[in-house]
Amino acid sequence: MFLNFLKTAFRSLFRQRRHAILNISGLAVALAACIVIFLVIQYEYSYDRHLDGYKSIYHIVGTDKDAEGEHYTTGISFPAVKMMRKDYPQYQFAELMQNSGVQITAKNLDGSMNGKKFIEPAGVFYADPEIMKMFEVKFLAGSAESLKDLNSVVLSRTMASKYFGDWKEAMGRRINMDNLSSDFQVAGVFEDLPTNTDFPFTLVISYEGFMKYNPSGWP
Repeated sequence: MFLNFLKTAFRSLFRQRRHAILNISGLAVALAACIVIFLVIQYEYSYDRHLDGYKSIYHIVGTDKDAEGEHYTTGISFPAVKMMRKDYPQYQFAELMQNSGVQITAKNLDGSMNGKKFIEPAGVFYADPEIMKMFEVKFLAGSAESLKDLNSVVLSRTMASKYFGDWKEAMGRRINMDNLSSDFQVAGVFEDLPTNTDFPFTLVISYEGFMKYNPSGWP
């Protein structure tokens, strides 16, 4: 019985080949589009879900009002964060600022400046040690506390290997950033963060260090 149904179906498809090809092609394209849309949505909703406390992490944004209405900005001023930390001690706050287009010089062992130079289009951040704890960063060497030293820098495994050949050779080495007036010593190496995170930092120095060596506050 079932075989008869199959034979009838194939005969019908063969007799109306053009319509069959058109219908099957349309169905295949629709299914492929559904799969792609599902994967994109699944990826977008997976951001920072690898963190145990992701439900307790909030990104504070700013608002501006003018004649055209209300506008949102992706961040707020750092003095506001300091005020919140003082007024709401029951919450944990972390200061974080991203930079782009920074030239990094990985200095030689003797400290000379003729080492390798790299332009980093993204991933350079100025932050407090709390950000490392908040995002549950796993350190391979050093710790988040090293960011309390204003002349320290922590690197991801990939960046440490990129600058110094092997991440295990990075500890104690120095880098120079073209927008800051000081060298920074590598005091920590952490495991690469997943791509589905809002803050994909690969190189981090303390925000206080950034302000010390760049008083203008401009990245």
